[in-house]
Formats: sequence, C-alpha cells, structure tokens
Amino acid sequence: MNTASKTLLLLILLALATTCGAANTRLVLLRSLVIPGWGELSMGDPSGYVFLTTEVMLWAGRYYFTNESDITESAAHDFAVQWSGIRPGNYDEDYWLDLVRYDSSGYDAGGYNESVLRDALSRYPDDPEAQQAYIDEHAYSDMYAWDWVDREHRARFSSMRSDASQYSDYAKTVTGIIVANHLLSVLNTLRSARSRQRLEVGVQMQTDGTPCLAGTLHF
Repeated sequence: MNTASKTLLLLILLALATTCGAANTRLVLLRSLVIPGWGELSMGDPSGYVFLTTEVMLWAGRYYFTNESDITESAAHDFAVQWSGIRPGNYDEDYWLDLVRYDSSGYDAGGYNESVLRDALSRYPDDPEAQQAYIDEHAYSDMYAWDWVDREHRARFSSMRSDASQYSDYAKTVTGIIVANHLLSVLNTLRSARSRQRLEVGVQMQTDGTPCLAGTLHF
C-alpha cells in the first residue's frame, strides 16, 4: 500500500470516527428533546433526573389546570342554563361575554337587544329601514334568549367564567415552561457531551512523511 493509499484510508477512518461521534451527539440531543433528562442519563449525567422530575411535575400541573378549566367551564354552563334560562348547547366566546355583561337578551332596560336598539337609533336616526336592518343583524333571536333571575347570579356566573379562563391561562403558561424545559435539557446535554469528550482523534505525519491516525485520551 503506497503513501497515497494510506493517507486516503486514514482520512476515511477519521471521517467515520467524526461522523459516528456527531451521530452519537445528535442521538443524545434528540433524546433530551423528546424526554428531558433522557440524554443526560444515557451519558451517566445525574443532572438528567432534575429535568425528568421537572417534566413529570409540569405535565401533572398542566393536566390539573386543564381539567379544572374544563370542570369549571362546564359548571358555568349548567349554572347559566339553570339561572338565566339559556338552552343547553355550545356557544362562542362572544355569547358567553354577553351573558356576563347583560341582565337579559331582551329589549328591556339592561338587556342586550335594548343596547342594539339604542345603537341603531344613534347610527341611523332618520332611517327606519336601516335601523331595522341593523337590529335584525345584531339582535339575539329567541333561540339565544336569556334572562338572569338577578344580578347576583350573573355576577356568580361571571366569576365562574373568570376562574375557568384563569385555569386555562395557567395551563398555557405551564405548556410554555414544558417547552423551555425540553430546550434547556438539550443545552444541558450538549454541555455535558462536550465536557465528556475525552478522546481527541487526529492525523499526524511521521518523520518519514507517512501519515498516522493518533488519539489522545484525557483523564
């Protein structure tokens, strides 16, 4: 085997060694991205237990807040059915907000449709047809009617909806922290992997010009 062949072989071996090392690094990084702490633990780094325990606690917290939000929102729905007279069903957020803001959906004082009527008169003071068109477009029909028994029950409903929204916000916050925990674990794994890279591989030239693959092991 001539010098050129030896050089080519050594370069191929070096490339393979570098590729394998990079592949191993990518593997442990992927592990930490999927399950925080996994990559560290696979390298024998006990700091992985911190990320893994944090992950479990965060998911438990997210489940709790999401579940409480669903329970509270369902309770608020049932409360509104009982004390405001709405029909059971799924409604958009604007409808729930109107239930919080108005005593009823009607044209009586404090009702939602009464506010729509006032808006129509203000917008089109001299155009009855435009007024009616505006009312038809924005007023609630009997299908969506409600009438709270008193303002105390409306205030109670508002509090329940606020609690459900707060639980939902907590769940979103925890979700963001979960993502951060994954990314921090990846960075910690990268730090740990670099600190544990004790074998340095390189090509050195001997005195006669023959290249050789050399390695240095750090203790």
